[in-house]
Amino acid sequence: MCNGIFFEEKVEIVRAETKLNPTLFVGDGINDAPSMLAASVGVALPSFQPAIRERLFPHRRAIKAPDVP
Repeated sequence: MCNGIFFEEKVEIVRAETKLNPTLFVGDGINDAPSMLAASVGVALPSFQPAIRERLFPHRRAIKAPDVP
């Protein structure tokens, strides 16, 4: 959990953990993009703007999860 810290710190935490084990990072904003890229698997929540997601991750495969009521 990385609430309340700057995105630069999140990236460093994810990079350090990824050196030890595969990682998963879930983000909901533009400031989470670097951590999602640094992780083994990055998950963008639906609130993450699709146009921004396309520009940041043009070569990444996107899988849309079904909406949950």
